Amino acid sequence: MQLETKIAETIASLEKMLAERRQIQTEINQAHDPILRRLPREIASHIFNFAIIPNIWAIEINSRLNRREIMAPLDLGAVCRAWRELAWATPRLWTSVYAYVAAGGASTGLYTINKSKLDLFRQWISRTGQLPLSVQLCVVAPYYESDDEIEYDEDEIKTLYQQKIENNFGPFFDVLNNHSDRLRDLALFCPVSLLQRFTGNSRGTPLLRCLFLKPRSFDYDPLDEALFSIAARQPQPQVISIAHLRLISVEVDWSNLTDLLAKSFSVLECLDVLKQAPRLKRCDFRDVNRDLTNHTLHPPVQHTTIEFLSVGAADGNHIVLIFDKLTLPALSSLAIALQNQTSTIPCDDLASFLERSSCILKSFYIDHSKYDIGKLIPLLRSLPSVEEFVLHSQPHQGQDHRRVFSQLVHTSPILDDDDIGSQQQQLLPNMRSFSYFIPGDCEIPWDLIPDIFGPLPGQSRPLSIFRIRRWGPKRTTAIDEPVIKRLMDIRAAGVTLLLPWEDIGRRDLINPLHKKLLSSTWGSSKFDSGEW
Repeated sequence: MQLETKIAETIASLEKMLAERRQIQTEINQAHDPILRRLPREIASHIFNFAIIPNIWAIEINSRLNRREIMAPLDLGAVCRAWRELAWATPRLWTSVYAYVAAGGASTGLYTINKSKLDLFRQWISRTGQLPLSVQLCVVAPYYESDDEIEYDEDEIKTLYQQKIENNFGPFFDVLNNHSDRLRDLALFCPVSLLQRFTGNSRGTPLLRCLFLKPRSFDYDPLDEALFSIAARQPQPQVISIAHLRLISVEVDWSNLTDLLAKSFSVLECLDVLKQAPRLKRCDFRDVNRDLTNHTLHPPVQHTTIEFLSVGAADGNHIVLIFDKLTLPALSSLAIALQNQTSTIPCDDLASFLERSSCILKSFYIDHSKYDIGKLIPLLRSLPSVEEFVLHSQPHQGQDHRRVFSQLVHTSPILDDDDIGSQQQQLLPNMRSFSYFIPGDCEIPWDLIPDIFGPLPGQSRPLSIFRIRRWGPKRTTAIDEPVIKRLMDIRAAGVTLLLPWEDIGRRDLINPLHKKLLSSTWGSSKFDSGEW
């Protein structure tokens, strides 16, 4: 009996000490918390909202957020009980939802890790009240993966795969369907078959503003079947980004669209979507391919609101097929990219398109493409309104980089009132920004760069940003001391120069005096990093 009494007294004493420790911890938390102790909860809640996940719709479609960004609301709740209570009671803190899930090993039952993620997915959304949601769901499901040594035929493998897909990811789509009427932004990166799993609830998706669709694997490829379709009514998003899907596979109302990024559309799909999206302002077509249809039968397309257009394809002929049908009078920015090193930018066809459109082009980008300098120069002469020009050349024999700079030099003198020349005869007379990407094994024409600006002050162009960037294997190039001094004078006149200084061969010119002058003019950090 005495032993039991001592045990009871010890337990009571331990419980008392534990209670005292909890009280002390509470007092410590209250003491070190200057926010909740001094501010009204409404203001503290507003401060918490600054920890919201950044705009996931401005991030590259295939990039992943880091854990710190995703778990910010949970991290706030882990500080102390008071912070947790406030975080759980702040609905806006939870309105950005990011879920990354992978298929488990078993073909039956929900994968244990995914079950935990599903519980967190539900709890997270439950804390948002009735606020609009931004949801990004990334699904990884390796195809044709067996967990045992049994050999299956192809149909059995497909059946097992679909079971694994449904068991692991079906419940996540059920949650999305239940809350579809609150979805403002939706990004689905998943196998093609799962796109059909999202159908929405009876109210559809009336708030949907941004829609990202990117299949991670192609478990089947229906030719004439809608893969994304809302049962109630078609959504009317303003921003769409889709990759590796046919236009017919996505059932949306395009009439409200202002921004589009489409990867792997055919030429006809590009033209068709332009007809269906009369409010489109910014359009980016990547990896355009050619279908077997007779494109001459497609009617011309005149679009009056597009301001930015980017077209990338493997073959210049695909670009020609698009621009031959287009007229864009509001176009102010144009970007062209060719992935095939044997294909050349179709300068003549672009010139015809721009003349037909009668647009005032402000920005012109030629990205990673081969060009014929003899045809490029006349095209640029026809674009006196261009203020920003970016030329990213392909590495191939015969590309005369020096000739591009020479043309800019020869058109740099200031024209007086009696000069018979006009802006149309000059080369880019209104250019404010010039960026030139040159292969690393090519020599930079350093001696021509200062003459591009003409006499200082009062240069012929309002050129304020000049950039040269090298890429690929690099070779050392030489630069003379007088050129360095002239570049310093140009920088002192207010021009931003971004040049690959680290590639200069004659290190004897970089004596302490030069380094001191450059450090005082451009700052040591830019000098040390190789760009100034």
